[in-house]
Amino acid sequence: MKNKFKELPADLQSQIVYQFKSDYFFHYLMHRSDRIRLFFCCYLSHDDSITSTKTISNEILGNNADSKKFILDVVAKDNKGRVYNLEMQNYNFNQGEEIRMMQYLESLIQMQINKGIKYEDIKEAYQMVIYTGKPYQEFQNYIHEIKKGDIKRQLQYEGDKGNTLIYQLEKLEEEINMEAQLTTMNQFMYLFKHNDIEGEVDDLVKEAIEMHNEYIADEKEIIKALEAQRERLTLSSRIHYAKEEGKEEGLEEGIEIGKEQGLEQGKKLELLNNVKFIIESIYHTKEYDWLDDCTYEQLQQALTLAFKGYSYEEFIVLIKSLK
Repeated sequence: MKNKFKELPADLQSQIVYQFKSDYFFHYLMHRSDRIRLFFCCYLSHDDSITSTKTISNEILGNNADSKKFILDVVAKDNKGRVYNLEMQNYNFNQGEEIRMMQYLESLIQMQINKGIKYEDIKEAYQMVIYTGKPYQEFQNYIHEIKKGDIKRQLQYEGDKGNTLIYQLEKLEEEINMEAQLTTMNQFMYLFKHNDIEGEVDDLVKEAIEMHNEYIADEKEIIKALEAQRERLTLSSRIHYAKEEGKEEGLEEGIEIGKEQGLEQGKKLELLNNVKFIIESIYHTKEYDWLDDCTYEQLQQALTLAFKGYSYEEFIVLIKSLK
């Protein structure tokens, strides 16, 4: 087992697209390795009797390939009909990401309802987020399991079919005994964090290293990853510009209509500009005058729904239906 990442020049090793934690590589790995994808799904469902899984991202997210450049996740279904969302996140969590993550999980459950499945027959939906950024707010542990329920009484709501598992890689060494033999899952997490692993390594982890060797040697895949990274950075800089522009315009209007109203207007204008820039980047259109009539709440929803793979026509109808 040879890890070719260590042979790359230092400048390439420093680029996320070449690293094991790259969301593009994670997407590549989960789509191409039936064995590794099966392992992750068995782990999440606590069910070793699963015999197969298949990726169904296109079925759920629609045909908008551009939106997938921004959120590179994997949606899979096992042979028992349960659905899994697997994603790697390399940028710091914020409230918007928290909302997106929760809404995405709910959409996997809603998908079953839309297909006519009775409530009592709805299958569990599982979500794993491997997070490489700074620990999020009060969530300061290596692993967090998220379920709905009565927090004060520590009661789980039985009607909740969604299960979220968050791995915070920054906390790996703090909570796991590195001197003991790591479990297969912790070996994967160590590999994602450090780009290498020593000692006795599970065959599945060895397979991931071999697939990474293929990945970094595949010029077409690297170019795709670099393009996706560039577009995300462009979108991020546009949003930053929109925020500054929105604040400035809102404050200027505030001089005339009053400081409090100006700040409120600035917040909405900032949000409106964000949505417009996202629509330009994902749908490649500037036909968004209809957004001017949207409420602040509708614009907030638009920030999340724009990445769900809807056609632009579907997106417009959906946002306008939100009152």
